[in-house]
Amino acid sequence: MEIREKPLWMRLMNRDAAVAFFGNVYLPKGLKERLEREDPERLSDLVDHEMIHVARQHAAGMVRWHLGYVLSRRARWREERAAYHSTLRRLRARGRDLAGDQRERLARELSGVRYLFMTSREEARAFIDRVLEKP
Repeated sequence: MEIREKPLWMRLMNRDAAVAFFGNVYLPKGLKERLEREDPERLSDLVDHEMIHVARQHAAGMVRWHLGYVLSRRARWREERAAYHSTLRRLRARGRDLAGDQRERLARELSGVRYLFMTSREEARAFIDRVLEKP
């Protein structure tokens, strides 16, 4: 697995997103360097999130995983729940939480165009709240 800069063809779609693609992680131009300087924890969380996708790609088979992710909202939501579960738990473990407006913004993102409307805003928000619940 390598962390690489997104090539031009990947930047044409969803240019600001990190992407796990066929076992590698692709980041927007300059993002890795900027986060290394400004917010190493966020970079670590981002790489962890994408590494979960990479591990699941290897487990399911690259072509099968990618086809499912592209063609099935249900598969996409399953994969993002796995990765976001880790991301949100890492935040919580560091004693950080998301305020209500931040949770709502993430729920809108998860249910919006970036993820091809893979779930409802209500379901996304319920997932976020469940993961961030105090033990």
